Amino acid sequence: MKCALIYDFDGTLAEGDCAQHGLMPALGIDDVADFWSLVKQRAKNDDGDEILSYLGLLAEKANSINSDELSSSNLIKHGAAIPLFPGVEDWFKRINSYAKQHGLELYHYIISSGLDAMIRGTSIGNEFRKIYACKYHYSADGNRATWPGQAINYTTKTQFLFRINKGIDNSWDNSAVNKFIEPALREMLCMMKAVNWM
Repeated sequence: MKCALIYDFDGTLAEGDCAQHGLMPALGIDDVADFWSLVKQRAKNDDGDEILSYLGLLAEKANSINSDELSSSNLIKHGAAIPLFPGVEDWFKRINSYAKQHGLELYHYIISSGLDAMIRGTSIGNEFRKIYACKYHYSADGNRATWPGQAINYTTKTQFLFRINKGIDNSWDNSAVNKFIEPALREMLCMMKAVNWM
């Protein structure tokens, strides 16, 4: 039987938010609490989405100082600095062994408002079949974040549960995710959300 374990990332597998580790200091954002206050205020003023406001403010900050810190390669580099909670790194080997002993075909997924490339840059980034997280579209040279390519908030996370359940390994195919599939014919018959690590 195929089984999916689905994890959040920020505050679940790792301490704090992705961007506060390496990225924000590199962009000159010294007061993380003040940054998040600005995000919340912008979302409120614009009657907009908080995650889009967050991604937009990061991009504005990077572009205002002519920085390529939001490039995919730099985000991956910053991801290596994210501290994981104790026990997370060896969890996958242990649970994969347990699943194999019990005849389960186990897959791991991330659904997070964190930054995709930073999560991929962690020591556990290669453990996941798919990481659904926030991403940017980039300039032609790949160095400048031009606008959010994907923003995952509390409600859009549900959509990705359906994608996993139906075996859709992308973020763009809206007709596939909305197509009815008999529950017994769906790829993942067993899905569990991992609870907070700490």
